[in-house]
Amino acid sequence: MASILKFEPVPLDDLQSGYVHAPSSSSIEHDPYTPFQYAEDESTKSLRQNVVDDKDPTQHMSTYLPGLGNPRRHTPSWSLNKSQNWTLELACVFISLACMAALLVLFIYFDKKPLSSWHFYFSLNTVASTLGTTAKSSMLLAVGSAIGQGKWQWFYNNPQPLRDFDVFDEATRGPLGSIRLLWTLRARHLAVLGALVTIISVASDPFLQAVVNYEGRLDNVTLSGSETDPSALSRGFVARANRWAGLNDFAYTQSTSLELDGNTYTSYPKREDFGTSSAFYSGTSSYNDAGLNGSTPYFSCPTGNCTSPIYTSVGVCSKCADISESVRTAEVVDGQPEAYLRSEENFATAFMNFTNYTIPNLWIDNCCVANDSGYTSYMTATLSLRPEDTNAFQDMETMLAAITFLRATPVNGSASKYKDTLPAATECALYLCVNAYQSNVTNGFLTETLVETWATRVPASYDASKEQPSGVEITNASAVHSDVWMPPYQQLYINRSDYQLSVPTDGNKKPTFGPDTTFAVSQAAIVTFQDFMSGMFDSTVGAGNTTRRAHELAYGDAAIPFYTTPIMQPFVGQAHQPVNMTDMFARIAASMTSNVRNAAAAAAAAAGPSSRQPTTVLRYVLHFRVAWPYFALPLGTALLGALYALHTVHRASRPAGPPVWKSSMLASLTHGIDARTRDRLRLLPLDTQRELAARTYVRLRDADGAIELRAAPAAG
Repeated sequence: MASILKFEPVPLDDLQSGYVHAPSSSSIEHDPYTPFQYAEDESTKSLRQNVVDDKDPTQHMSTYLPGLGNPRRHTPSWSLNKSQNWTLELACVFISLACMAALLVLFIYFDKKPLSSWHFYFSLNTVASTLGTTAKSSMLLAVGSAIGQGKWQWFYNNPQPLRDFDVFDEATRGPLGSIRLLWTLRARHLAVLGALVTIISVASDPFLQAVVNYEGRLDNVTLSGSETDPSALSRGFVARANRWAGLNDFAYTQSTSLELDGNTYTSYPKREDFGTSSAFYSGTSSYNDAGLNGSTPYFSCPTGNCTSPIYTSVGVCSKCADISESVRTAEVVDGQPEAYLRSEENFATAFMNFTNYTIPNLWIDNCCVANDSGYTSYMTATLSLRPEDTNAFQDMETMLAAITFLRATPVNGSASKYKDTLPAATECALYLCVNAYQSNVTNGFLTETLVETWATRVPASYDASKEQPSGVEITNASAVHSDVWMPPYQQLYINRSDYQLSVPTDGNKKPTFGPDTTFAVSQAAIVTFQDFMSGMFDSTVGAGNTTRRAHELAYGDAAIPFYTTPIMQPFVGQAHQPVNMTDMFARIAASMTSNVRNAAAAAAAAAGPSSRQPTTVLRYVLHFRVAWPYFALPLGTALLGALYALHTVHRASRPAGPPVWKSSMLASLTHGIDARTRDRLRLLPLDTQRELAARTYVRLRDADGAIELRAAPAAG
């Protein structure tokens, strides 16, 4: 019949004093199968074993450990227990570091590379996750063994609370135990490094997943197609021009004769260049700001995203100046103004007092502000085709045309206010120039940045040509530059060479931007444009007449405007508010320049790609982007874990020190606390055991031939 062992409550004070109460003999029923029989020892009040001799724990080992026999007693040796090797842990450290090195190489190589550069079946993220998990698992195995070995080292050096044995053991199992170890030991043992590695490793996976990102970038692409085929869509380009050709000739369809200097010259009517004139009109449109009137130069970009190096092109530029300070005022008594009168009025009999405002070559005078018999002029303009005829651009040698505006300030029909208000005078010029551009096409829209502008005439360019039309012979070279030969005074033109412009060069006489050092404008382009400008201003012009004047607007009591020439309308603006002339002429110049470039690019389609600036074709491509700060945590964790594990292996290999038991549970069972301390704790509830273990100090020592944790007084 089995004996039943009954326990009675033991006072905690007796346990702390080293004593426990044994149950009474009446409470013990013997069982023949129970190997240990307990009896009450009155002298010690502790549970003792009657059969087994404490001093000879091997006495009955053959009875309860079959097959072992009666082993001989060995004198314990610390070095004997160091036969345990670290092969597995060292292999894990090597695997972990190898995986991290592989990750580092992958990230360095594929950082900023396009996704198309990855050809493996599994994605880069999958490979990174696999390597990262392998590295973490291997490192945690080595760190766990190192923490387990640190447990024995902790109790070998000095007496420590028995509770720490449980703390170390929990730390080898995961992050929660490591947190407890970190909190308990603080910085008193290197095992806190292992605990820190275990805790941080929890976050290594999400951090590793965040390392590989993707970003879209515009990359240069090479498309199929002939590089010499200017019409191939495989090439990106933007129109440019190194020569403004204009019309190929003056359309010599009619002729008249002129006697001059004893020679007979033939005058030819000119054909209008509608491309240039339409570009001028287009530039005056208010829709130009929105890019809706065709002022954008022709370009081709197969992918919708292209960029170009800085390049140069001939074109037209503009400049405006405020010359209001030059306005002079004069009071006219009983005179005839140039305001337009109503049709029923007799202009010959219209004599009145009025105010006259003048600048060189232009004036404005008004009357009838409160009189129904006439209209009031609000703007006049004059055209100049020579720099010397202008007020502000007399040194502009590449000038094509200049328009001077004199605009009165609207005063709502008040004669007194009008008299006291000076008009605004503005002069704007269009001139030949060479521009340097930086072009970019983004999502199919071209944007250009003006980098630099030059307007330098090449000396001896635009001189009389040796080849003249039939009947024209130049005998006096000095007469070539006289007024009679300068447009637009006659329909009499002698053939001239191209007007050339130069750009700066470096020390090797190479242009700063692009391959060209000189740019050309044909005589036909200049003559047809100036003739077009002359025709827009309603004024009779003869030889030697340098003044071209036009009224813009007459404003009567009914507020009905009319224009003496249609070209004046866009310069007035809506509701007669002042127009920003600088912006207006900048749009005109840009529109004309685009026309010049487009015409050259169109001609290049047949003659060759010289007037098509090649652009770099870009395509939106996804790239790998490595977020290195996120990789720092997994990499740092692996390095810290390897450092801690290798340090533990090195320390365990020393002759002096505890045996290499690592986190072996068998070692914990066979080399645990001494019997007396165990007897004091084994009958207590677990919570009470923990409380007492925190105050019980033990140290790893040789106890009568066996290595165990023996109770010892606390150090210090």
